[in-house]
Amino acid sequence: MVRALAVPAAREPRGIQWPAGGPFLRQSRRDKSLFMQGFIALQLWCGPETFAAGRAGAAGRRAAVEPQVMNGMLPVGGERALPKGLWRIDTGDGNLELVPDTKTPRIRGLRIGLATLHTEGLVFRLAVVGGGVETANGERASRVFFAGRMPDGAFVDGDSEALAVVRIPREMPWSGAFRLVSYDAAGGFVADRSVVNPWVRECPDAPELNCVSSPRVLLVPEAIEEPDAPAGTLAMEARLGGRLAVAIGATELASAPVCRPGGAACGFAVRIRPVLVRSSPGGSSVFQGTPGAVREAFRERLERVLRPWESCGIRPIIDPVRIVDPPAKTLLSFGLPFGLVSDGRETLAIQLRHTATALALPAGMVPAAAAKYVHHALKELGVTTELVFRPRLAHEQHASAELLVGSLDGGNLRVERPGRMGLEATQVELRDGLDHFDDARAATGSQEERALLLPIVDTDAATVEVVAVPFFSDGRRLGESFVALDDPALVNVIVVDRAGLAASRTSHVVAHELGHVLLRTGDHPDEGSRDRPRLLMDSDASDGSRFGPRLVTRSECERVIHQGTSEPYRVLFPFEIPGG
Repeated sequence: MVRALAVPAAREPRGIQWPAGGPFLRQSRRDKSLFMQGFIALQLWCGPETFAAGRAGAAGRRAAVEPQVMNGMLPVGGERALPKGLWRIDTGDGNLELVPDTKTPRIRGLRIGLATLHTEGLVFRLAVVGGGVETANGERASRVFFAGRMPDGAFVDGDSEALAVVRIPREMPWSGAFRLVSYDAAGGFVADRSVVNPWVRECPDAPELNCVSSPRVLLVPEAIEEPDAPAGTLAMEARLGGRLAVAIGATELASAPVCRPGGAACGFAVRIRPVLVRSSPGGSSVFQGTPGAVREAFRERLERVLRPWESCGIRPIIDPVRIVDPPAKTLLSFGLPFGLVSDGRETLAIQLRHTATALALPAGMVPAAAAKYVHHALKELGVTTELVFRPRLAHEQHASAELLVGSLDGGNLRVERPGRMGLEATQVELRDGLDHFDDARAATGSQEERALLLPIVDTDAATVEVVAVPFFSDGRRLGESFVALDDPALVNVIVVDRAGLAASRTSHVVAHELGHVLLRTGDHPDEGSRDRPRLLMDSDASDGSRFGPRLVTRSECERVIHQGTSEPYRVLFPFEIPGG
């Protein structure tokens, strides 16, 4: 059945071009209407497919004459969205595939090669490429190692040998450059380098491919100057536990984790607990600004100055920063400096809100017994105290002892007569600087340092606390550390002042003091040997070059790993190789 379609007589059909001056123009409007009715009837009689095919064929011929051509690149295993259309793979169907069941057309790279696919009026020429970090003999590197630096500034060879490689089809001409991009463990950008003149060669394990290789890649914890990198090498900054990616433009081809050489773990982590101490209750600290800005500034500084240890495969994990007032407690010491017994003349004056008491020690008491005697006496007066153990030093007859005395309710405690034993009451006053220890008290700290640290640090041997104070009293000291030997009261503690943090590039004070904690010793490599100011652990480290004193030797790395993973004061814990 043929259905008649009415066409308005006043409207000419689209797509019909009337001959100029032809007879149809001289015909009446009624004749034209009759002609169109006959034309429509012919369409229905022959079938609409005949005319549709003719229009599609014309469009296909136009696309074949002048197609819109797009060029692209896809990494192996990567996917890419295509413009809408019915796409068909012409060549390279083994190199890529169309991803099914997606609203937007997508393709996925399967293996390296060239491919062509098209839709109506659009041709897409695609190169599927691969990449990664490989060793010099063409084996894929499962990890990328930190190069580190030797005492003379030269890079360490061997485990750090790696090349960044882009694998391309032999038919694909190479021009331009590719990039290396390093990221930290959280995925944040660290640095990137362009490989401008790569080495193009036949891949040793795949003759049908070309390997576009970078120079030898050397990863370092801190940025370095180009002249200090050996000739024919590419040095760039990276982060332990992060990754190194090979990319062309914005397309990432592959990546490898950045780890330490050897072992099943990626590296070791040391947990840092930072503490900022104000100069007075409610006063200023090392950094200025809002509490949030102060915490972030301290954290950022610690992350930066501890980077030299990443060349040993050790990275810091920094806890939230605490901001505290100077402790109000009084530290009462018994037996300093020689640990002698009492002779009965030792007397304390205790002033409480409504009472004043004089407390005398019996004769013949050793320091520890005297501390317990005063502890019970103060407890009866309602004053809280805490006994503190002190190790016996070599020059002491008996081990000294201490009491941390709590609030006296507006009163005070003072020593009237120290006697032969020696009594000393210490309160923290940072507005005139922090008194630091001398050689005799290097293992235990000065009394003001102990009065400051004992109330605010913990006794967790698995952490390292970094306490920042405004300044030291004599202005010559920048930082100190307490090595955990036999004193559990101060375990793995570092004290640094404003100047020590400000001179982080020229002195690396915090990294140096962390080295003492990790090595379990206060010794320096230049004691009894030649001075090497470029070494991080040098005793009088100064900025002998633009690097500053930040170099760690291979033997120091080995000792640090051994000591830091040993009980009872273990501070290094392995972390896994990141996936992906």
